[in-house]
Amino acid sequence: MKLLSERLKWAMKQKSERDRYEIRPADMARSAGVSDATVSNWLKDVFGIKAKNARLLADYLGVNAHWLETGEGEPALDYVPAPAPRRSGSESVNVEDLTLVVHALRDGEDVEKSMLIEMARTINTRAAIRRKDQ
Repeated sequence: MKLLSERLKWAMKQKSERDRYEIRPADMARSAGVSDATVSNWLKDVFGIKAKNARLLADYLGVNAHWLETGEGEPALDYVPAPAPRRSGSESVNVEDLTLVVHALRDGEDVEKSMLIEMARTINTRAAIRRKDQ
């Protein structure tokens, strides 16, 4: 697949089949920390993807980051990522949000304190519910 748009559409289809729900461009935008318009431009081949965004998006989509960015090599990873949990309107923080924060911290980027606090609250609430249910 020569074009970025082809690689993105292929990866979206693979993830949709694996996770059993349709991956939307907005999901990809959130996972890469970019605007919906940026993803739309990638899907139309208006411009290429930066290495950092390719890495974040590849993690989300479960594909090789180098392949996603350049089209070189194989698309598949050596492992199959665990399926993401199903969306729920009541959850304010999800796996993709947590992944973004982890990558940002790993890359030495600033993360808003309010985002970390909200994530910690959500994690603590979920843990308390699980303990109560056991």
